[in-house]
Amino acid sequence: MVTGQERKDMNRFLQLRFLGLGMLLTVAIAACQRPANSPKATSEISSTSDSCQTVVHALGETEICGQPQRTIALGPYVLEPLVALDVQPIGFADHMAFGPETYDNPSEQIPYIGERITNQPANVGVAFTPSIEAIAKAQPDLIIGTEFNAQQYETLSKIAPTLLLEYYDIEGSLRIIAKAVGRSDAAEQLIAETEQKVISTREAFSDFASANSKALLLFSNPPQLSISKDDQELCHILMKDLGFQLVS
Repeated sequence: MVTGQERKDMNRFLQLRFLGLGMLLTVAIAACQRPANSPKATSEISSTSDSCQTVVHALGETEICGQPQRTIALGPYVLEPLVALDVQPIGFADHMAFGPETYDNPSEQIPYIGERITNQPANVGVAFTPSIEAIAKAQPDLIIGTEFNAQQYETLSKIAPTLLLEYYDIEGSLRIIAKAVGRSDAAEQLIAETEQKVISTREAFSDFASANSKALLLFSNPPQLSISKDDQELCHILMKDLGFQLVS
């Protein structure tokens, strides 16, 4: 039988598992489906000197020198690992085409993740089609987006070093961000802690998952409620890790 504490731990775990790395799950539901015609690439990092490093990412190679202090996050997928690594962005682009010029009350203005934002990042538009003008005005020294920002990559790179991440490469993306901002040790700790949470939560819910093994996973894409079918989706990975069989 699942105790009250175990259920509380499960709820907390689900909040922190979206990226599989101690980050929020709920905000990912609307973004679980991978947009069509997106490029794929393996991300990796190679060091060139003590002060500079070359980061190989979804759109090429980017040299980053020193430790960035003014980072812009293009989308919740990027914002989550940043705040999990205790890095506060100076600019943020959400998936929704509205919001204040500055997120002066992020706990109310940024769903789910905002309570972990301690500064007031500028609103730089929509994640996949950000405002180049707003980004330039913020004067970043690092811009992080996803492969879905491919069309803006060349322009963004002229403003500041830009990294575009493979959307489903969860651990790889965290490690790249951590290396770029000098938080590699923290990233490895998050990975290890999350894997342990998966194991302990799966054990705690083993009886429930055995008795209710088949699960239907839905996601909201207003005005529709759709069935999630892609095995690569982050939500699929979590549910399978917890012992459920997904049906569609």
